[in-house]
Amino acid sequence: MPWRRVPLSGLSEAVGPRARTRASAILGLLALAGCAPTEKAADCAPDPIAVETFIATADDAAGLTLTVYPLPWPDGNPHDPALAGDGAIWFTDSWTSCVGRLDPETDRIGGWGTPTAGSDPHGMTEDPDGTVWYAGTGAGIIGRVHPETVEITEHRLPEGAGSPHSLAVHHGEVWFTLQRTGALGRLDRTTGDISLHPLPEEASSAYDLAVDSAGHLWTTLSGIPALGRIDPASGEMREVPLPEGARPSGVAVDATGGVWYSDAGRSLLGVLDAGTFEASEFPTAGDRAFPRAVSSGPDGRIWYFEERGARLVGLDPAGGKQVILTVPDLPAPGRTVRRIAVDHENHRLWVAFGSGGALGRIDLPPPAAER
Repeated sequence: MPWRRVPLSGLSEAVGPRARTRASAILGLLALAGCAPTEKAADCAPDPIAVETFIATADDAAGLTLTVYPLPWPDGNPHDPALAGDGAIWFTDSWTSCVGRLDPETDRIGGWGTPTAGSDPHGMTEDPDGTVWYAGTGAGIIGRVHPETVEITEHRLPEGAGSPHSLAVHHGEVWFTLQRTGALGRLDRTTGDISLHPLPEEASSAYDLAVDSAGHLWTTLSGIPALGRIDPASGEMREVPLPEGARPSGVAVDATGGVWYSDAGRSLLGVLDAGTFEASEFPTAGDRAFPRAVSSGPDGRIWYFEERGARLVGLDPAGGKQVILTVPDLPAPGRTVRRIAVDHENHRLWVAFGSGGALGRIDLPPPAAER
């Protein structure tokens, strides 16, 4: 099905009665609210503040170290980290409606309020030009952050389009998942134009996004046990069914082109051959671990987060061996990880501990050639 600009009525007609019900509910909420908030969110730390880091966990046997960076403001709920080309870590803070930046060289963290207060920023990514993008989940906004000035430009989605969540940049466009309205979207970085594409009717929403080596976008679908592969040139989506009971959440592509997904429903990790769609599956380290975030690490492992037990786990796809880092108590309750950012150059992983009020850096052992 080709991509096109779809107004609310067209979106409802395209995806059927279930989508019409979802769209009507969202319009009702918008009507009750009167209009979207327009006041600016308060800055969290307009002048970056140096924070005192601490080593929370060290596994000498595996060569892993977790260093924690507490946020210098109260009530923080960092959601997604994004690695910038200059080595900085940008992140969203959904509770304070701020976008933040950590300079790992100085340990200074800044935070700036979004132009629309209460926009509940979630997903974040950087484009090839160094511009940072985020999804304003609570206000139907895709935000553009100019890294040098921290000036933020907001692009509002069409009324009733839903809540943007995860982002991926591909060929000059910002692609994003939408929750509760059964669609995917894309934004042209040059013109700011936004287009919507309905999902299969059985799918209530899409959650995560990744781009494979052939240029296809992959998404995890909710409501049906399947992944979706999108051809960005034609806009056609192919459903890739998973076994009954699967509930895919995170998706990532490894160095060989394999498409990995976390399956919260069956507590396992799976990898698809992007050409044949044949799958191999691996049990999680813990029982009923509820895996969510997943990324391909610079050490060749597939890293994921087990929500039950609050553990970061690295899976060796060759032998199935797993190494585990248990996240200790943090300055604030809460140790959920929604996204794992990968720093190949420095052999690190970065995470944001939702409601834990902190960012985390995982230093991995150097490649064998450097030991």
